[in-house]
Amino acid sequence: MSSTSARRKSPTSIVRTAGAVTLAAAAATTIISTIAGAHESSTSQAIGLEALSAPAPAQVSAPAPQAIAAPASLPGADQANVTAWLPQINSAMASAGINTPQRAAAFLAQVGEETAGFATLTEYADGSDYNGRADLGNTQPGDGPKYKGRGGLQLTGRHNYERASQALGVDFVNHPELVADPRYAFATAAWYWNSRNINAAADNAHPQDPASIDPVSQIINGGSNGRDVRRDHFSQVCRILKCP
Repeated sequence: MSSTSARRKSPTSIVRTAGAVTLAAAAATTIISTIAGAHESSTSQAIGLEALSAPAPAQVSAPAPQAIAAPASLPGADQANVTAWLPQINSAMASAGINTPQRAAAFLAQVGEETAGFATLTEYADGSDYNGRADLGNTQPGDGPKYKGRGGLQLTGRHNYERASQALGVDFVNHPELVADPRYAFATAAWYWNSRNINAAADNAHPQDPASIDPVSQIINGGSNGRDVRRDHFSQVCRILKCP
């Protein structure tokens, strides 16, 4: 992600297998746990991804990977990665205050597009297009490839890597490859989400109007890149999560 609309192409814009990249499959494989009394209570409950088979309590820990069965009839997201990354996704959502169906659907819609359906945590392009991008903080030779998109929301640019390093206490500046490590890929996504107050935009998104997710997409990736896919992801996940 970047602070400008002149954003790189996301992985799904570069490489896409027809009909293969859809967050609906990932969301159908897993589900956001129910929020007990969320609409009646002033205190939001933490929610995370949970197996479809049964409602989860308000506070949940990630289920064992073997407990998450991917329906064979659902093509789409990389089910192995969804299963492997589930604890980190849960933790990121909790830390970012992603505690309503709309917020969860918005977050997963963006992550689904940015990671090519949970297929990669590293941008496919080599990043050379970012060389000299002062708006990204890329002021030194080689900064483009060094700080290309990585992580659940494709953290991009020296400036964002520096800020994430300061916020999370991990040296992403000298070790940018760590952002693509699942241990940090979703933590950096949560940091970025909070740093831009994206929950506020997500709260105004409604499944009846797929275009209402566009302000979230604008913050993440300039708005028009992968717009229709992000809208579709949001609508599909909202149907599963029963967004009001």
